[in-house]
Parts: sequence; C-alpha cells; structure tokens
Amino acid sequence: MEKLIEKSNKSIQSVHYPYQRDVIGNINWDWRMNGIFGARGTGKTTLLLQKLRQFGKEGHEVLYVRLDDLYFADHRIYDLADTFRKNGGEYLYMDEVHKYSGWARELKNIYDSIPELKLVFSGSSIIELTKQEADLSRRALMYEMTGLSFREYLLMADIISLSTYPLTEIFRDHTEIASGIIKKIPVLKHFLSYLRSGFYPYFLEPDRDYFATLEQIIRTVMETDLRFIEDFDTAQSKKMLTLLKVIAASVPFKPNISKIS
Repeated sequence: MEKLIEKSNKSIQSVHYPYQRDVIGNINWDWRMNGIFGARGTGKTTLLLQKLRQFGKEGHEVLYVRLDDLYFADHRIYDLADTFRKNGGEYLYMDEVHKYSGWARELKNIYDSIPELKLVFSGSSIIELTKQEADLSRRALMYEMTGLSFREYLLMADIISLSTYPLTEIFRDHTEIASGIIKKIPVLKHFLSYLRSGFYPYFLEPDRDYFATLEQIIRTVMETDLRFIEDFDTAQSKKMLTLLKVIAASVPFKPNISKIS
C-alpha cells in the first residue's frame, strides 16, 4: 500500500492544469460517494487530482488509485479502503473502475461498512457504470463529464471569460447578450477553432498532437474499453473502426442503414 500512496502523492503533486472544469463546482463533494463518468480525454483524471490537491491533506489522508494498477491483480479494493481508513485515510478516489471486476459490489460494501470514508470513482465505459448488479443508485450521486463547452474553451484558450446566464434570462435578453459578446470577440472565428480542435482539454498541451491523440483515444475505446461490455465480440472492433470512418467522412448526413451496410 505504501507504493500506492507514493504513486498517489506523485500524481497529485504533478497535476498542472491551470483551469478547472465547470463540473467541479456542480459535484456534491461532501456526499459520501460520487461517480463521474464520460468519454476518454474529457479530463476526469485531472479533475480528481485537482480536487485532492485542493484538500491540502497529508499523503496518508488522501489517496488516488487507478484500478487497472497491477496492485489489484491480487488485492481487493475493499481491503485497500479498510486499511486506508484505519491508517487515517479520509478521501479515496478511484479511477478506471470499469477495469476492476465486481467493482460496484465492493463499493457498495465500502459505503455500508466504512461510513467515515469519502469515495469518488470514475470510469470511461458508460454502459458498465450504469448497468451493474449491485445497485448504487441510493448511495452514489452520478455525474457525467462531457467535452469542453464553447465557453470553457474560450476561457482555457485565454480568449475571454464569459458569465453563464439562466435560461429565463437568455429567452428574455438573448439579443442584448449576443450583441455584447460579439462586440468583444469574433465569435465565429473562435467557434470554428473550437469545432476543429477545442472539444477536448488536451488542446492545452503544446507538445501533444491533438488529432493524433484523438485517433489514439478512438482506438483505445474500440480495442480496449468495449471489451468490458458483456458479450461484446472483440473481433468486431476492426469493423466498428471501419464503420466509424465511413460515418465520419460522410457528415453531415442523415444515416441510411442500407447504404452504410
């Protein structure tokens, strides 16, 4: 476990994103168990590490673990949580939970047996997170993390910081709101940049090729994540990649199943 704590401390201290996603303010961090799910690359791991760093706690009080770590080849997360709490642990954040068999059942047991521990778990496979034999609906608050909104992109790209507006105010004053924004920035120019390479927050990393990373993420989802879906035939991954290429090259269009076939 000391090795896990060492890895956790290193990850928490090395998180370097200067901005936080809006969702961090929507999550009830005081609740005993929260679940965060969404597509790969949307910033779930960064969000967890940013929040743990905010606590300013000692290394043995906060713990970040990836459930695809080799440690869990012969260790249970319930035993980890129990030992962690007995040694003064307060916040246990678990990433990639869908890669641990039976994770929902063990999280349920942790929630019921160790009430002093604050749990947050995240994963990329929506199907596995929302379809579990152990019912977490009465225990865990679930949050979906999508890609960046246009407003978040403008902020992270250091273009402009815009306020949010209630829907009623948008209905009433949309002309004035839009006019005020247009006077400050060329909206369409930045919107095209956002559509091209601004949906995922890793556009902020200057040393990373955005489109190469996007292609890598797609392949990881198709070739790795989908195999965690019950009864999924991994031999179909190549066909799905081909189908995705056909669809991506044909947009915008109304899908015609016969032609796609």
